[in-house]
Amino acid sequence: MKITKRQLRRIIKEEKNKLLSEQNNVPQRLLEDLDNAMYAILKNLETSGNMDPRDVSEAAAQIIQNELNGFFNTADTEDTGDLEAY
Repeated sequence: MKITKRQLRRIIKEEKNKLLSEQNNVPQRLLEDLDNAMYAILKNLETSGNMDPRDVSEAAAQIIQNELNGFFNTADTEDTGDLEAY
């Protein structure tokens, strides 16, 4: 399934808003950092020139999904005490 940049941005915003409404205890700065990181991935893929522009959004979504899966697979075994700085 192909998704456009506009669709990816909409999905990201929807998920961010969903997190905000469900997790009021998540510091806004963390959510902004996550948002910025996702856009940086998209922008990096767009400017790399190594892929068809029609595939950039799908590749970005896949990278983000893979990272989330990896994070949740290891989150239970790692100490998250360093998040207190936020």
